Amino acid sequence: RNIYSGIKQVVTTIANTETQAFQKVVLVEFPRKDVYAVGFISSETRGEVQQKTTKEVVNVIIPTTPNPTSGFLVFVPKNDIIELDMTIEDGIKLIISCGIVTPKMDPEGLAELKGSRVDPQRVIDMKGAGESRA
Repeated sequence: RNIYSGIKQVVTTIANTETQAFQKVVLVEFPRKDVYAVGFISSETRGEVQQKTTKEVVNVIIPTTPNPTSGFLVFVPKNDIIELDMTIEDGIKLIISCGIVTPKMDPEGLAELKGSRVDPQRVIDMKGAGESRA
């Protein structure tokens, strides 16, 4: 109970104060190719960083687990971002729980994966192992 109520308080506080700062939950290849991290788009990249990159990039915050108040700011090309349908709150829960609490994906969301870079069958296979336990 103490752990659950503590995590709930952190999620509620971050979700309420950071929702305006975070626009979307995304997957990005980080820290290397073929390894994915959950991140949050914070804004479009502007200024010197955008001027000196060859592609249009977006600011993505990749929080650390289980404490999402620290993390990495990375500049990711728009074409390399995989947008997720989960809410900011669900993304924060996923991170704080170290991946134990996984938001459920509706069948329509799985249908949209067809033709994308992510294999829908792999997501279905992983869902059985990672369903929400809280």
